[in-house]
Amino acid sequence: MPYTKHCPPSCADPIKILVVDDNPADVRLIVESMKDNRIFCCISSVGSGEEFLKYMRKEDQFAFAESPDIIFLDVNMPGMNGKEALAELRNDPKLKHHVVVMLTTSTADQDILESYKLQCQAYAIKPVDLDEFKSMMEEIGDFYFNVVKVPPKKE
Repeated sequence: MPYTKHCPPSCADPIKILVVDDNPADVRLIVESMKDNRIFCCISSVGSGEEFLKYMRKEDQFAFAESPDIIFLDVNMPGMNGKEALAELRNDPKLKHHVVVMLTTSTADQDILESYKLQCQAYAIKPVDLDEFKSMMEEIGDFYFNVVKVPPKKE
């Protein structure tokens, strides 16, 4: 999946979200859910673990990428999967502070346990039902953008 960016036309300092998912339909669901829930954010997306690390390290075409406030990372992707990408992120002293929510269809106990061992902040299973998905995104958005404070950006 190619790099994409969805930003509201008139928002001074939107929340910056990076979605790492190889399924364009899931990325679109996240974008639409945030819009429907009036969570004003700028959503960038990449489709692989390798692209994710390049984005975070500002390499190649991502030299001017903005540091995200939160990362939604899928577990199951071809090539470097989400857990491998998270392990790489946590091993990088400049990047390990980022908030990562595993947002996936995997209900496997092994994936959940490994993701928390790699210090994800949350593990959320994507509902199949559209209304449930939008409701879950509203709850995640409310929690991370209204309830808790995320670490400050380190550019």
